[in-house]
Amino acid sequence: MSARRPPRALATLGVAAVAVVCLPLVYLLVRVGGAGAEAWAVLERPRTVGLVARTLALMAAVVVAAVLVGVPAAWLVARTDLPGRRAWAVMLSLPLALPSYVLALALLAVSGPGGLLGLPDLTGFPGALLALTLAT
Repeated sequence: MSARRPPRALATLGVAAVAVVCLPLVYLLVRVGGAGAEAWAVLERPRTVGLVARTLALMAAVVVAAVLVGVPAAWLVARTDLPGRRAWAVMLSLPLALPSYVLALALLAVSGPGGLLGLPDLTGFPGALLALTLAT
């Protein structure tokens, strides 16, 4: 069985799209390469190390929370006789259509002092965890 190759024009467009998406990364690598010792000094600052550590902790927490929410929800929709299964499938996929920053701003609007729903303050790590988990 021979593998079909995509048309040359489609392959060219695909490579061009990937190149455009990679431009910011290439730019950053060129800038860091030309920065020399100053860039490494910034990366070694305690504040920078702390920010990177918190970012990695948030990433790990969001992955765990998204799996704990998403896998049971997917199982309920796909493998059970849940009433309104199709409606649940649509509602559970709606956060994928919203940018995460829109969801984060909506959570800020309904929480904290003066929030529309009077929910507890959802800022900092817990707020970011909730917003990113719901968006994921």
